[in-house]
Amino acid sequence: MKDVKSYVQTIAKRLGSAFSLEDFELEDELEFWALAAEYLSRSASPEFHEVAEWMDILYNAPVHFVYLKDEKGKLKLQYRSVFTENLESKFSLSKLSSSERSEKVAKFEQRLDNLEKRVLIDEEMKEMGGASFPIGHCHRIPLFNEDEFCGMYCTGPYVENPSGIIPRLSIIGRILSNWLIESDDRDDVREVTGQGIEKELVSLESEGLEVSGYANVLLGHLTGVKMAKSAALVDLSEPMVVAKANMADNFVANIQYFDGDKENADALSAYLKDQLDLTEDEGQLVVEPMNTLSPSTFLILTVDGGEGEDFKSSENYKVILETLQQLLRYQDQNKHITNRITETYYQMLREIERKRDKTAYHTDRVMALCNAFGDYFGMGEGEKENVLLTAKLHDIGYLSLRQNSNKRTVGSDLEHPTLGYKLIKNLSLDESVKQGIRTHHEWVDGSGTPNGIEGDEIVWTGKVVGLFEFVAQFIESSKDNDTKNGKEWLDELTSRLIERADVQFDMILIPTAVEMLNDLNWKELCKLGEDA
Repeated sequence: MKDVKSYVQTIAKRLGSAFSLEDFELEDELEFWALAAEYLSRSASPEFHEVAEWMDILYNAPVHFVYLKDEKGKLKLQYRSVFTENLESKFSLSKLSSSERSEKVAKFEQRLDNLEKRVLIDEEMKEMGGASFPIGHCHRIPLFNEDEFCGMYCTGPYVENPSGIIPRLSIIGRILSNWLIESDDRDDVREVTGQGIEKELVSLESEGLEVSGYANVLLGHLTGVKMAKSAALVDLSEPMVVAKANMADNFVANIQYFDGDKENADALSAYLKDQLDLTEDEGQLVVEPMNTLSPSTFLILTVDGGEGEDFKSSENYKVILETLQQLLRYQDQNKHITNRITETYYQMLREIERKRDKTAYHTDRVMALCNAFGDYFGMGEGEKENVLLTAKLHDIGYLSLRQNSNKRTVGSDLEHPTLGYKLIKNLSLDESVKQGIRTHHEWVDGSGTPNGIEGDEIVWTGKVVGLFEFVAQFIESSKDNDTKNGKEWLDELTSRLIERADVQFDMILIPTAVEMLNDLNWKELCKLGEDA
């Protein structure tokens, strides 16, 4: 260990001497090149948070961020780190009053969130120099992969290059290019940027069992080989059709509209015979209780008139029936496990959120806003339930992020929707919930993250939750700021929503959202979710 340390220090001194970084203090100079030598000696490139810490020795900048070229030929915001201690010193926050400090930080966070997620490439980006961003004037170092422009490393705002480093920035740019390209390739393989969770995700992907798919195969055999006229596996407690074969839509609707004793096979059979007006010649109805954890689950068959008992005693019928029962028991257990896992995810996320005053009520606030919107918009019960569950789980992708009280390293935050989707991909959840988690940071104009999809490619749940996460973040940044009164904050919030219609948010959501926000006064809005 001593020999390695001595080697690194020797390399650092030589690099420092060669680059003549006279603007640095000796300690900074040694630290900068010692880190470079240590990272370069690794078998794998450093993680982005390490690269940002290395570059920050040069700049002491509040923000470091990286755009990399994507498959669409645009630059995608791939990594971002915020150093809060640099933010304190850069804006002299300690000299401000509490309200001034809150306003300054809130405005900066809003500008930070407005960093474009995707930008078109122009020739200027391929040159080193200053660049204008929503957070202010930043420095840009172009990145190249085998002489082809592939992105840019940016740092700022309002920082200067040490004069001694300027002639060496092209060398540093090459080092950055190698590290960041390798890191991006590594992230593509992992598909997520969180640490320490890849094995768990692989195991989740291998354990899914699609109950309805297997049930459809079995019902297909009952109708295609055993010659039942039609078959359906139904759970009247939902009500829902788990699987069906040759069953007409009106037949299914009649099953779902049954409002009698949902655990009584005879009552269901009498209802269906009456509704369908079946005669012996037209077909015989067979209603089999599944005898699973849900006593309101039945197999419903129509067979040729008078052949019901023969059909039930035929070869393999009992085997198929028992297999369907086992599948349904698995589904019941899977639902129970799913509920347990998602509730645990939620509690873990809330523990993380409570570590910061700003996010102490974040998920509960998003849920409360979505709940109120569901009532205003007139959502159906099932639709609203899916939106609320998406809101509850929308940020679980943060569960793998490092927690550090002094700095906010945000590389994985741009990919947390993908990570969140991975965590629930094979659970027994409605697909709209899964895709809502995956898409809640996508923009309708295609400039969102992580996949740059647009318009109707973004599911409804993702659109609603994305909108009200924006509202929640605005409230969290402004509620303790007394530089404006409640009406002024509401006016600013609704104005921002209108500006973002058909850009970030679906236009169809905005009128109802604005109506709801105006009906709720600012004080009540700020309380939403805090009593959960």
